[in-house]
Amino acid sequence: MSKLYDFTQLDALSRCEVEFSYRYQQHLQRATPDASAHFGSAVHAGVRALFDGKPAGTYEDEKDALFAVSEAWADGCASEKKPYLTLQYAHEVVKMYAKIYGVGGREADALDRVTGTDSGVHTQPVTSSPFSLVLNEHYLEWPERSLCGIVDRVVRSRVDGQFYVMDLKTTGLYLSQAWFEQWRHSLQAAIYLDLVERALFDQSAEPVAGFWVDAIHVDRRGYPKPEDFMRVGPFGYSPALRSELRGVVDVLVRRAQDLDQAAYEPLKNPRNCYRYNSLCSFFQFCTLEPADRADAMAMSVASGELVQEEWVPALRR
Repeated sequence: MSKLYDFTQLDALSRCEVEFSYRYQQHLQRATPDASAHFGSAVHAGVRALFDGKPAGTYEDEKDALFAVSEAWADGCASEKKPYLTLQYAHEVVKMYAKIYGVGGREADALDRVTGTDSGVHTQPVTSSPFSLVLNEHYLEWPERSLCGIVDRVVRSRVDGQFYVMDLKTTGLYLSQAWFEQWRHSLQAAIYLDLVERALFDQSAEPVAGFWVDAIHVDRRGYPKPEDFMRVGPFGYSPALRSELRGVVDVLVRRAQDLDQAAYEPLKNPRNCYRYNSLCSFFQFCTLEPADRADAMAMSVASGELVQEEWVPALRR
């Protein structure tokens, strides 16, 4: 069976082929996980448990979700730069998510204060549940295209009866209209729409109508407020746009396959050494003389600064 690639791998490849090589060919990563990513993973685990859980509002429902957060947190992720990202904060985020959206069982009973249209994002109170849950955080494959991914949720609108992909995002950025607009033209969204259509509808009878973003703002204050939670959509993807983005994805897959087959050397992209207010995890190695890099990397692995862990998309829950 040929290797499958998820959006995380292809996104790294599009940033820098050398970073892709370090992470997904040599299987290297920092021993201490990124604090923001670790926090987001814990919140994802709690929200997944809410949707998998018992009827909304029951003690068992909340207890299961908070246990899932704690389990994902494991031994903790103390960060000198982001001390506000604590297990307690993650617990409070999940509890407020449950309070606002009332999730539980097989449905999401939501109070959506924010919706989006083709003309922009606007605030609009909704007093009844707009969605029913079809699929909750599920791993999907498309072997013929060497693609895979874990889709957070597939929902069905009670307004128009159509199916949508809904993806949970935690971000330290403010939830502005511009931030939401990026999901109107997203490779991740395009990949997920394709995977869901192939898995659920065989690309025919009932295609997925679009993409919703289920956003949570993570703030330095270290506790959540209702305005930190917004669901925005639907973002429609026309057949022509889907085809265009599918072509971009397929080119990235071919490039990844060429690198895995050692068809050519990975290229650096120095423009992306600094992003999200920090340097790339492998910056120190790229700045060394080429002849010294292998020894420096071996020393980092021996000292425990770097660890080797294979990325298995099906297990990234």
